[in-house]
Amino acid sequence: MNKTIKEALQGASLTLKKAGISHYNYESALLLAFCLGKDLVHIYTYPEKHLTPSQEEKYKKLVEKRASRVPYHYLVGEREFMGLSFRVNPWVLIPRPDTEILAQEALRWAREREEKPLYLLDLGTGSGILAITLAFHLPHCQCWATDLSREALQVAAENAARHGVEGRITFLQGDLWEALEGERELQGQKFSLILSNPPYVPRDQLKELPREIRDHEPLEALEGGPQGLDFYPRIISRAHRFLASPGLLLLEVGEGQGKKVREMSCQAGIFKDIYILKDYQGLERVVASLRA
Repeated sequence: MNKTIKEALQGASLTLKKAGISHYNYESALLLAFCLGKDLVHIYTYPEKHLTPSQEEKYKKLVEKRASRVPYHYLVGEREFMGLSFRVNPWVLIPRPDTEILAQEALRWAREREEKPLYLLDLGTGSGILAITLAFHLPHCQCWATDLSREALQVAAENAARHGVEGRITFLQGDLWEALEGERELQGQKFSLILSNPPYVPRDQLKELPREIRDHEPLEALEGGPQGLDFYPRIISRAHRFLASPGLLLLEVGEGQGKKVREMSCQAGIFKDIYILKDYQGLERVVASLRA
């Protein structure tokens, strides 16, 4: 006879505990809920219900993958960001709550201006969370989003369609500003909002990342050079060509990088106000540069 929900959970929890997964009970339940197409209430309400053979086999494989440190969100293919569900896979980074700080500031600034239409550029969009979240909450927003990875752009396009904003986001493949070159419709175009969450992990710190990140998430979306700062001068140095006046440049930064990136913006000589926003842990997370 096949295992009951209770028996399956007990076995999975033990497997994940031995593998060093911190929240082994909770993740075991989440994976089983995903496997059964149910919610956690169902899992805890019907512990004596038996799994079918196919459900038991599917659950076993999911637990084995999680025990090998494949990230939970890659296994279920979903990750929530600011109340919206996004598809994720190993071609894109798993969205982090810290990035909400950047999105929230962009929303605040855009809503205060009430500019219609509002033109926005997202450099290095990945799964598309920033451009899509802003397009979703700002119906008057017209977005362009770039990424070097064709596979990442495919994920972003699927996420845009999922949330009904595909008609207001243009995805372009290329390395930062290079993606805009050759686009006739963007000749002379200025953007009121330019956003970027670029790779900012210092190269020698990659090996210190948790296995879930180091072994499974795309390293090219993480590594920012020897000090983690390689992408910021590339973005800031050309912002004058594309940022409207007034306009806001928002850059996510890693721990301890805020003051250095702020200094880069100061040296650009085009911003009248530069300020740093902290994340939920009190760490400097976003450098905001306002063009007069």
